[in-house]
Amino acid sequence: MFIEWRYYEQLEWHLPKDIDKHRQTMDFVKKLNHIYKDEKSMWQDDHSWDGFQWINADDTKNSLITYRRIADNHKDQTIFVGNFLAIAHDKYRFGVPEDREYELILNSNAEEYGGTGAKVTQTAKAEKIPCNGLDYSVEISIPPMCGLIYKGGDYIVRVNEHSSINDKSKYVSSIHDKSKFVSSIGDKKLYVKEKETAKKPSAKKATAKKTASSDKKAPAKKAAAKKPTSSKKATTKKK
Repeated sequence: MFIEWRYYEQLEWHLPKDIDKHRQTMDFVKKLNHIYKDEKSMWQDDHSWDGFQWINADDTKNSLITYRRIADNHKDQTIFVGNFLAIAHDKYRFGVPEDREYELILNSNAEEYGGTGAKVTQTAKAEKIPCNGLDYSVEISIPPMCGLIYKGGDYIVRVNEHSSINDKSKYVSSIHDKSKFVSSIGDKKLYVKEKETAKKPSAKKATAKKTASSDKKAPAKKAAAKKPTSSKKATTKKK
């Protein structure tokens, strides 16, 4: 039996000590706060799409999403997995940036946070199996109704003839040389170099504008030439 908020008395500070669910929720929030504080990828570049990349946002069948957060140095990154169904996945594969190990740093389904303690992959080794438009992928066990956070490494995706990016390249986000990377949001692709070039008018356009402006001034000069001076008028009358 729990009571609602009452403005005329203090909070029930004894609840985390007396009731496990309260303590477990408090411990989970405490863990989240520490992760947010320690992992720079959680808050650096928070204002830019360079700090976020969807890995897979289209798995509607399994109600699963995967994405990553990127810090300023691009070596500090975290990968998030969200399972929104009460169904566990023993072998779920999704794309990862590079060939390395990804370590689990948070599992919301852990028993210490009041979860079921279902099977979960603690460390995932990347394999050379393309997935979600990325060259590498991992296969992990995911508990039901949970959120997982994995710690990853540096990531570079170059958009060139050797890139393995397929139709799902809309999930690739630029992080380094913006002239060689593509940043995308949904189906809208934004090539930074082309965008910057488009802002500057070409030399031909500038010349055309200059010619047009000079042509507009030309009739005024001709009109001025036809207008007789006052001295000529006076000479004509005198004769």
